[in-house]
Amino acid sequence: MKKFVSVLLLGLMLFLAACSASSPAPTEAPSEPVLELIKDDTVITLTMEELKALPSVEGLGGIMSSTGKITPPEKYKGVLVTTLLEQLGGLSEDRSVEVIAEDGYSITFSPSQIIEGDYITYDVSSGEEIETIGKLQTIIAYERNGEPLNADS
Repeated sequence: MKKFVSVLLLGLMLFLAACSASSPAPTEAPSEPVLELIKDDTVITLTMEELKALPSVEGLGGIMSSTGKITPPEKYKGVLVTTLLEQLGGLSEDRSVEVIAEDGYSITFSPSQIIEGDYITYDVSSGEEIETIGKLQTIIAYERNGEPLNADS
């Protein structure tokens, strides 16, 4: 399976600078890229302002770590990965999406995860696998509970 690489330089360190309510500098410099999308020889970089200008979605999301710790669902806002991939010609069934964080952590998503929301879901209280309620969507989040994501987390 060919890899469709979406490099997530979601420079969370830049989130605070890009999203904070601090007073603007006398001359506003262009903001730094926070996301880089790569497919073959095509590279697209997006600033936080460009990312936020794209159509957004909101919904609940939580996680179960590899150690079994469950982080309860919280409200997230961001851009659908499919929306971002449209800028690179879309996603076909024979491609996967690799996301690489600034710290080098990476994860690969299958087309069925990105397109159909094919993920395992868990009961928050018991940790038992449950049937998915509704359609799950994959997003690049920039807000949690109405606040910009914290650069340290």
